[in-house]
Amino acid sequence: MKRSSLIDRHFLNNVFFNYGSQLIIISAGFIRVTLITRHAGIAVYGMVATAVALSAMLTNLMTFRTNEAVIAFYKRGQSIGDPNLCYLSLVAGLCLDLAIGGLLCISVVALSSFIADFILKDIELRSGVVILGCAMFANFLRGAPAGLMVAEERFRLINSLQIIEALLKLLILLYIVISNISMTFDLVIVSTLIPAVVVTGIMYYHPIAKLIGPLRRATIPKAQLKDYFRFTTSTFLSSTLKAANLNIDTVLLSALTNPVIVGSYDILKQFLSPLSIISGPFSSQITPRFVEAVTRKEPDIIRETIKHTNLLLTRLSILVIIVMTPAVLAYSQWNGLNFTRTHYIAFSVLALSTITIRRMWWCRAFSVSTNPKISVQSGIISSFALPISVVIFASLVGGLIGTAIGMLINSLVLTWFWSNKLKEAF
Repeated sequence: MKRSSLIDRHFLNNVFFNYGSQLIIISAGFIRVTLITRHAGIAVYGMVATAVALSAMLTNLMTFRTNEAVIAFYKRGQSIGDPNLCYLSLVAGLCLDLAIGGLLCISVVALSSFIADFILKDIELRSGVVILGCAMFANFLRGAPAGLMVAEERFRLINSLQIIEALLKLLILLYIVISNISMTFDLVIVSTLIPAVVVTGIMYYHPIAKLIGPLRRATIPKAQLKDYFRFTTSTFLSSTLKAANLNIDTVLLSALTNPVIVGSYDILKQFLSPLSIISGPFSSQITPRFVEAVTRKEPDIIRETIKHTNLLLTRLSILVIIVMTPAVLAYSQWNGLNFTRTHYIAFSVLALSTITIRRMWWCRAFSVSTNPKISVQSGIISSFALPISVVIFASLVGGLIGTAIGMLINSLVLTWFWSNKLKEAF
């Protein structure tokens, strides 16, 4: 990277560590998918994929993105030497996580029969949905602790905890297989709940240590409360809109088709998950540096960072697709999935869509550091473009290919929107 870029040697060292971590995580996840598919069947895996997609949607529907509020306000407090601002970001964030997370869990439990019958299409899965609600609560509580880690650029700790969680999920499933226990939907969800509770408990040590240590004498600055809640309101609206399109492709496909097709679609997406390894570290690590660059009024360095990182990501993404394409064919034959030309066309369209959307790695950091309302506008556009395009093309072309085309159209629309916003800002 050029010297004018925000990507320096320390940043890249964290990126490479993240690459190694994500490789382990995705490998563990891939083995986990294989175990579920082979020992429980692709229909059960389709139900699990639908449950995970629903979980992500509901979480984004209710979250105030306290992690981003902590990044913005804690980092600002550090920069100007104001511990009260740091204290505000942590206390308000932890309280919001607890209150909204509890409401989310109660809502899922109350609607468990409806979710099992209407979405998963099996009323007997109600108990598994209740367990899913508990897992969602454990994950929801991570907002503020995760934001603190990012604000202090403790990315290796974040990655290490993600590895622990992924390996624990895999080990629990391996235990089920080795013990000859019948693998059910409920047991698969339990295998996500236990690691979620363990990792969330570990993450809470850091903010608690801050509050009873360096920040124990700090108080909440009342003058900053209005600014804080204005920020979190914007991020809440953005997340609510994002909930309308995050994993909506899987949920819509489930409503339009059946668990077998959903399972096949999600497996195709799993083969594209290495693209997340490539762009993920840049997206997760750049926000604090964008905030600093905007504060110093250095737009050129942001533009240079985006330009050169996108060039690198595009080259690496093409390489990943070249490797993954024959891997999909081999996996289909090995597991007897009998993928047809339809599956491979859908995979090609999904690959193009994923490459396009991964080039937008900078958008959230740009919005947080300049104007959170931009993400709200993006969410509104996507909330219309994605479901409409998916439903139309899934009906015209077929479930798999049509859903993939809908995803591609949405990616292109968002690319156009964010590119214009970047030009307007700088």
